[in-house]
This record gives sequence, structure tokens and C-alpha cells, in this order.
Amino acid sequence: MNTRRNRILLFDSDEQTLIDLQQQLEDHGFDTTTTWDVAEALQLARSRQFDLLLIGEHSSQGTGGEILRELQYSRVSLPCVIVQNKAATFNADYFYSLGARGVIMDWSPQNIADCLWEYFPKRVAAAAG
Repeated sequence: MNTRRNRILLFDSDEQTLIDLQQQLEDHGFDTTTTWDVAEALQLARSRQFDLLLIGEHSSQGTGGEILRELQYSRVSLPCVIVQNKAATFNADYFYSLGARGVIMDWSPQNIADCLWEYFPKRVAAAAG
């Protein structure tokens, strides 16, 4: 049975972070597209079919809030998950109010990959004849 893999758009301003996340997510069965540019992330979110947008909140180019507000304004219906490792200065309620589907308070690529499965519907394969 050939099942389509879930497609994730990854945004972060750090290239090494994107490489590490992409590798872990691909190893966990996701298809990924990466960008560290805010304008490109918004363009991709508007023009391509992704199942999820994963935003690294520590990005220096733009905040997750800015991206979420722009997607809301553009009426782009794309589930978004924010990743943050600085819990002390982080307000998850703010991101939920902007439409974030979830917040992951961890920056380990392995842990993030493990957590992302909860944001996708369970796929049950039909038993063969």
C-alpha cells in the first residue's frame, strides 16, 4: 500500500537547525521543505499544499506571531506548530490566539519529530483480504 507522506514546511532562521530538523523529520516519515526567509515561507504556505507549518520561534528574521497573523489575514488554512526552547520568556497563549495548532517546548530535533505525529490524523490500514 502506497500512502502519501505528510508534508511539513519548516521555517527557522538558522540553517543548521533546519538541516537537523529536516533530517529527523525525513527519518520519521515526513516530507519536508525548508526556508529561513519569512517572505518565502509565506509564499510557500500560500502556493503549495502542506499539511503543517513548523515555525522556530527563536528566528531572528520574523516572529512566529508575525507569520501567523499574515496567514490569518491571507485566509491561508494551514495548521501551524510553534517550537520554542525558552519557556521562561514564552507565551503559548499568544500563539494559540493567533491560530497555532500547538506549541512544542523543546528544541531537540528527535523530540520534535516524535511530538509532531499527534498533529496528524491516525491512518489505519485496511486489513488485506
